[in-house]
Amino acid sequence: MQNKQSKRILFLPYTYTLGGGSEKILHTILKSLDKSKYAPFLLECSHFKNFKNDVKGLRLLSPIIDFTRIDFVHYFSKIILILTKYFPLLGKLLVPADSFDVAISFNYQYPSFLLCNVKANKKIAWVHGSIEDLDYSLEKGFAMLKTYISYIAQERVFKSVDKIVVISNKTFDSVVKLYPFCLDKIEFIPNGLDLHMIQSMSKEYIVKKKADFQLIFVGRLDANKNVLFLIEVLARLLNKGEDVSMIILGEGSMLHSLQKKALELNVERNISFLGYVNNPYPYILSSDLVCLASYAEGLPTVLIEGLALGIPFISSDVGGVKELSAGGTCGFVSELDIDIYSKYIFLYSKDANRQDEMRKMAKRMSLNYDIKKQITVIDKLLRG
Repeated sequence: MQNKQSKRILFLPYTYTLGGGSEKILHTILKSLDKSKYAPFLLECSHFKNFKNDVKGLRLLSPIIDFTRIDFVHYFSKIILILTKYFPLLGKLLVPADSFDVAISFNYQYPSFLLCNVKANKKIAWVHGSIEDLDYSLEKGFAMLKTYISYIAQERVFKSVDKIVVISNKTFDSVVKLYPFCLDKIEFIPNGLDLHMIQSMSKEYIVKKKADFQLIFVGRLDANKNVLFLIEVLARLLNKGEDVSMIILGEGSMLHSLQKKALELNVERNISFLGYVNNPYPYILSSDLVCLASYAEGLPTVLIEGLALGIPFISSDVGGVKELSAGGTCGFVSELDIDIYSKYIFLYSKDANRQDEMRKMAKRMSLNYDIKKQITVIDKLLRG
């Protein structure tokens, strides 16, 4: 129960309603906060669908852009939010007039632009991925100018905040490389999950495998996730005569294209498109490898969830994946090359001893990402 001395904490995520990895991490943090010490508030930049708030004591403020109601306010707020990159003081039109003890932007760019306009005793920029996309030196022409503007806008934020939270070594390196002055402000807090809950929910029902070796992808079906590549990998393995299947859990704009690709490659019988599943853990538990082929990630939540269930992974080299792999002892980091990626899977599927070793190591590795450990650090950050 909150009391009059509870610290008012404002969280500013880009969204809280799409079910992505950073949203899941934020939800876990909000549920784990001691409500006798903290009064959490949440302000979404973009609200995509209505949901049942199951976090006791959490106060949901009216979202800035509400996609459930398209009206004048929706378009006006959207324009103002975009303009905050160029005219930061416009953010005052979008944030609460109330004061907070701590305000936290739960990612970089637009949520952090709003942070500058919040009245708070302490401001924290929480960065959920590597930020190499702000390196304007890699661009040319108009693209360089566009990236430079984003770079300057983020620099303004980092100079104004008290602390910057990074979730992985790769995130740390990218922030320090582009903004060396940030070094003394950085706090390292890897993503934390409720491991006990994950393990408990994985036993709610049993999923039977369709093949001897089962792969699984869990996430949004968009271009960044590169699921088309995974379907091509599956086709390569099947063409070699392997008894393998793939489960795809998630929704998104690429669904039709993925189903079409499966038909073209004649692998539709070996793929199960199951859409969004409220409890994906029994499916992960029934699988042999969690697969990821993204072009960009932070510290992929689904890989940590897999590790918690003793399921190793194979992934492209994004975000904090190399850290999660622990030198290849509980996961494979592969180039986005069909031959190389499929070879990792093939060799692993034939080595029962290695499978046993990696499953054991996966569970051990997951203990580093237990919310019980992270919440102690977060509590210190909020009180400090």
